[in-house]
Amino acid sequence: MAIFLLGSTVSGSAPSSVAQNTFEAMRSAEASGANIDSLVSQYNSLLQQSAQDSSFVSVQSQAAAVQQAALASKTFNGIFTIVLIPVIPLFLAVLTVAIFRLLAKVARKKILDMEIRPI
Repeated sequence: MAIFLLGSTVSGSAPSSVAQNTFEAMRSAEASGANIDSLVSQYNSLLQQSAQDSSFVSVQSQAAAVQQAALASKTFNGIFTIVLIPVIPLFLAVLTVAIFRLLAKVARKKILDMEIRPI
């Protein structure tokens, strides 16, 4: 007993009407008890020979899409780096100055709040 299925092709498109009719004829012959093993192997080899190599076309299109995404990401990362290189040191410098001023203010307040103790 031969087992064969006819679904969609690799590219996701439906098979041709000739392939569909041949498939149905072989299935009805199998249902009536005929030995169709050699027919199935011939059918499958002819179907593979007549079909485009759509799996490679699909892989090529996916590779092109991934390459475009990588280029877009590279551009974004470049712009992001160019913006962050001057901004981060500037932010750290402002933060450092603010911390030093706060510490100086606290030290001055501490000195001014000290009481003079009588001897």
